[in-house]
This record gives sequence, C-alpha cells and structure tokens, in this order.
Amino acid sequence: MSAKTSGEEPAETIEDRLARLEAENAALRAAVANGPAGAAPTPKKPSRHRGRAALATAMIVVAALLAPTALVTSWTAAEVSSTDRFVGTLGPLIDEPEVQAFVTDTVTEQIVVAVDPDALVDSLFDAILDDGATGPIADNVDLLVPLLADQMQTGIHAAVGQIVATDAFATVWEESLRTAHSSAVIVLEGGDDGVIAIDGDGLMTLEIGPIVELIRPRLVDAGFAFADAIPEINASIPLAEVPGVATARLAYQSLVLAGWVIPLLTLALLVGGILLHPRRPDAMVTAGVWTFITVGLLALGLPIGRTVAVQVLADWIPPATSNVLIGGLLQLLQSTAVAFVLVAIGLWVAGAIAQPTPAAARFRATVSGWVDRLAEAVAKLGVPAAAFAGVRKASQWIWLGLLVLVVIGLLTTRPLTVTSLLVTALVTGALSLAIGILSSAKGEEGALAIEAEDAEASADDEAAETADEVAAS
Repeated sequence: MSAKTSGEEPAETIEDRLARLEAENAALRAAVANGPAGAAPTPKKPSRHRGRAALATAMIVVAALLAPTALVTSWTAAEVSSTDRFVGTLGPLIDEPEVQAFVTDTVTEQIVVAVDPDALVDSLFDAILDDGATGPIADNVDLLVPLLADQMQTGIHAAVGQIVATDAFATVWEESLRTAHSSAVIVLEGGDDGVIAIDGDGLMTLEIGPIVELIRPRLVDAGFAFADAIPEINASIPLAEVPGVATARLAYQSLVLAGWVIPLLTLALLVGGILLHPRRPDAMVTAGVWTFITVGLLALGLPIGRTVAVQVLADWIPPATSNVLIGGLLQLLQSTAVAFVLVAIGLWVAGAIAQPTPAAARFRATVSGWVDRLAEAVAKLGVPAAAFAGVRKASQWIWLGLLVLVVIGLLTTRPLTVTSLLVTALVTGALSLAIGILSSAKGEEGALAIEAEDAEASADDEAAETADEVAAS
C-alpha cells in the first residue's frame, strides 16, 4: 500500500460534506425564489391540478351530504329486512316498566271483552238466586254485579301483570315479534311458502297445505290412522284483498337495495375524492369537516325526531310507552351517527397532522422520535436486525394490508357503534405502533450494534478459552 504524497488534500469529513451540501441547497433555493440576476420575475402559471382539486372537493362534499342519508337508509333497511335485528332491537324492551304496563293493559282489555265480567257475574247471580228471592243479596244485586265485575277485572289485570313480568313471557314476546316480522318479510318478498300469502294482484290467501301438515300427526296420535293417507294439498282460501301490496313490495325492495347502494356510493365518493385530490392532507381535512357537520346534525336531530314521533303516536300508544319503543329503535342509529362523528374527527386530525406546516412537522418529528426510542428498547430485548430490515422493506405492503383490513372491518360491522369503533381504533393503533417500531431504522441500527457487541464478546471468550488451553498445555 503506497503512502499519501505530501501535496494530497486530506479526506473530507462527514460534517464538512453535510455543511457543503446544505450551503448548496440554500443557494439553489435562493436562485429558484429570486430568479437569475437582473431577470424579471416569471409570472406564476395556473396550477394544472386546479381542475382535479375542484372535482375531488366536489366529490368529497357530495359524499358528506349523502352520509346522513346513507346511515338512515342502511339502518332502516336492516330493521325492515332482518328479523334477528328487529327482534334484537325490540325484544329487550319488554323489561321496561312502561312497555310491560302497555302490554298488560292491552291484554287485559282483550280478555275483558272476551269474558264480559258483567254478564258473567249477572249469570252467576241468576243461577244461585231463585225468582222472587229476597234478602240482602237479592235486594242489592244491581250494586253487587258491577262491584264484583270491577274486582274481577282488577284481578285479571293483576294476574296478567304478574305473567308479563316473568322471564317466560319475555320468551313469548320475542317469539311473537319474530313470527310477526318474518311473516311480514315473507309477504313483502313475495314468498308463498308460508301459511299466509299475497299474490301480485293483492289477493291475500290462506294456504291449506301447511295447516294440514301440522294437523296430520295430531290426528294420527288421536287414533285416526287414515290421516297418514291424506295426500299433499295445494289449495288456498281467499281472505281479503290488499290493493297496495305491489307498491309495498316495490318500496321494500327499493329500500333494501338503497340500504347497500347509497352507503357504498358515499364511501366510493369520499375515498375517491381524497385519492384524486393533488393535496391529500387538505382533502382529508375537508372530508372530516364536512362529514362532522352533516352527520353531527343528524345525531343532534334524532332526539327531536323522537319527540315528534311520540306526539304523533299519542292517540294510539301512551307517550311513555312510545318514547321507550322509539328510543329502542333509534338507539343503534344514534350510536352509529356518533361513531361516524368520531371517524370524521379522526380524519380531520389526520389531515391536519399530515399538513406541510412547521407545527405539523414538529409533531411528526416528535412522534417519530418516540417510535425510534421504542424501537431501540425493543432491539435490546433481542429482536434480530433481520426482523427490522424485513418489515421496513415490506412496510408499504404491510400498511396497505392493514388499511384494507380496517376498511373491510368497518364495512362488515353493521351497525357500526361507538364500542365497535373504539375496539377497531385500539387494535389498529396497536398494530400501527408495532409496524412503526419494527420498520424503524434506529431499531435496526440498535439491533446491529447489539449483535456486533455479542459477536465481539463471543470472540473474546473464544480467544480467552484458547489462551487458557495453550497455557494449560
């Protein structure tokens, strides 16, 4: 190896090179800003991205305006078409005192109409008193009949109330809701495999076949062996005409379709607008602000709509009962609206953090510093440098996969509530932190340094062992 000549310049240090590059960058920025010496400033040309930005902003605003409609149609379609969802919403309401009181009063009224306590008590007195009988009871029959009838009605009401408050009746309540809703869905979907069917002209018929199939085993058990020989019956009895059934079915099918199409269209416009915008941080802020306003107004308006609905139904259902029922129906919609308000706030904050401003840059640098320190701590736990290098090399695909999983999770979680959103946010945050730590260059450097120290210590140990062996020999 030849020695350096005396006239050769010393090698440039890293610090000198960084200083020289920074000076050159500053000079280039100044030249771009001021232009060549003596030259007139070049007029700025209109941005070629202005049209794309306007289109993207319009898409985002339309999506935000559609968001409340998407939430309402999706919620309504689910309540109308899903029997499990309907029963899950109204079933637990039987535990509310207002609903129990309403059911008790309604059932008692029907029993009283069927039994007619006044006529029953009157016939009882006729049976025990002879014509022309005298005495305290016979002389006061006109007073005793309504009194005993009222007592009978009170006893019926108390007995019904006790039954309604039992767990057994809660099961009956849910089964009644399930039967009623599933039958309505069958009719609206044009099904004809149930006991009740409606044809395209609105004619409601009672199908005989299903009834015979239910009666057949009971006839056999009762000793009528010939019942096994009854053939399959495909007959029906006309019951009534429902002129509006075609319109109802069309409305039902349109609602179910809108419950999927409008939310997907809203999401496509929102995501498409953000991706199309040349300044995506600005697009995220715009999407967050507009969605916060529109969905926030929906969340604030639902209690008002609930109050109006209670007043409209006051002639048919007691206000206390309708308030509980409507509140139960709107609870999921309210929770979903609040969840989307939180999503809008998160989108707004994320766009603000991604802005090219000094404050946002300082925040990002601070977070990056925390992640680097966590990565160095993780490296000290024994994570190999190859793991850091592998994650950092595939980090773009990993982030894309996480984004896809989050989007799929949000789309398939119906309804999206505050609880499910918080769980998704916590899981996503934990995975993001793990990805950020494992893709940190500082973590890889720390792992390499630890591995080098371990290798050096191992070499020293081997050298010491060799020296001991030589000394011993």
